[in-house]
Amino acid sequence: SKTMRTRPNPAVALLWAALSLTLASSIPAAEPQPIAGTWMGTLHAGGVKLRVVFHFQCEASGVCKGTMDSPDQGVTGIPLSQVSLDGRRVKVLVAAVQGRFAGTLLEDGRRIRGKWFQSGMTLPLELRRTSSPPVVRRPQEPHPPFPYQVQKVKFPGGAEGVTLAGTMTFPKERGPFPAVVLVSGSGPQDRDETVFGHRPFLVIADALTRRGWLVLRYDDRGTGESTGSFSGATTEDFMRDALAAVRFLKAQELTRGKPVGIIGHSEGALVAPMAASQSKAVDFIVLISGPAVPGHRIILKQTELIGRAEGLEEAKLKTSLKYQAELLSLAESDRDPKEIRARAREIYRRMLKEFSPEDQEALGLSEKQVDARIEQLLSPWLRYFLTFDPREALMRVHCPILAIYGEKDLQVPPFQNLPVLAKILEEARHPDYTVVKLPGLNHLMQTAEKGAVSEYARIEETFSPRALRVIGDWLERFRE
Repeated sequence: SKTMRTRPNPAVALLWAALSLTLASSIPAAEPQPIAGTWMGTLHAGGVKLRVVFHFQCEASGVCKGTMDSPDQGVTGIPLSQVSLDGRRVKVLVAAVQGRFAGTLLEDGRRIRGKWFQSGMTLPLELRRTSSPPVVRRPQEPHPPFPYQVQKVKFPGGAEGVTLAGTMTFPKERGPFPAVVLVSGSGPQDRDETVFGHRPFLVIADALTRRGWLVLRYDDRGTGESTGSFSGATTEDFMRDALAAVRFLKAQELTRGKPVGIIGHSEGALVAPMAASQSKAVDFIVLISGPAVPGHRIILKQTELIGRAEGLEEAKLKTSLKYQAELLSLAESDRDPKEIRARAREIYRRMLKEFSPEDQEALGLSEKQVDARIEQLLSPWLRYFLTFDPREALMRVHCPILAIYGEKDLQVPPFQNLPVLAKILEEARHPDYTVVKLPGLNHLMQTAEKGAVSEYARIEETFSPRALRVIGDWLERFRE
């Protein structure tokens, strides 16, 4: 993306909306047999390469159906709403992601050349028949039976009308146990912080529970089984939800008299010090890839680093950054929403003049996408995030702190944030903090080559065992 969990690049999030859909439908096809089987192609969008795989099953009656996979995003089994073949013209509708493909079956019968349409973008896509589609492997993901207890829970959130649903894991031995609450990054996240086919919070919870901890992870408000509205919520609202989770754990017999802390990732690593600065109920915090500078600086720097890592030309990158800085400053202003929209549209008008139609398409600057981006500038979350300075909360934290950064993190770069965090805690004369930079790890704490967002799904590792060990070893003191 919770970017930080900053808001995802439209090209990277191309197929993300399909995770929860399971039903497929079909319509008759004139002569489906020539396309039956598995086809694979690659979408090129804004420097990001995304493989897509179509599985067509065609019956003798002339009915075709199937599914689509996005292996580079860890998504499989997206239902195809419509598959049709008229002569050599192939049409596929994927309502689950509001996308469609239109192409022509070539004479060799092994290629379908066409275009993919989604979110106002039109991208060339050539599919080739294959007998060996890529397999998504997540070897760290634990599977039952587990050597510990697993319990689904619900508890009041941090606002009226919000009920948070989550999963508690704890040892089979008799308690009480020390406990941690896992707080995810930006964007609507489920309890496992599922992203690009990885479930990092499931892996963290499994590792810590095996070491004797009670771990609570929960769906963000308005997400999964949690009630309330995610839209309109800010980091401060998520802080209130995290404190509600701490209160819930403190009231359990399973944790009676034992320390309860927060482990936050990305935006969750903003939430953790905010919560600890407000309540003495938080006994410790662990910050994974946590920002230490205001969001405005985070977004500009991550845009620069990610764009460069994904191969965006330097001149185009500089132009894009210039206009993004203008737009973010506009979002931070206290101008009337109507004026913000008008000024933003003028900025985009000037920006579009500097890019060719092909570049506009690659950068996701279609008319529909520009409209959506302008509305994002008015988002309460973004406006809060841009101006929030973590320094104020960090200066007021008195409980023990562990902060870990991945050396190759391009979303919350350590060279921008780690020295600032250390300086803040030093100035505050904090009595107990540890800051660690782990070589070779990215924003998700995976062992990476470049740290680019496009690598996240392709990396089989979900969360580095080195990072798990650093966290687990640091937490040992609270089990005494």
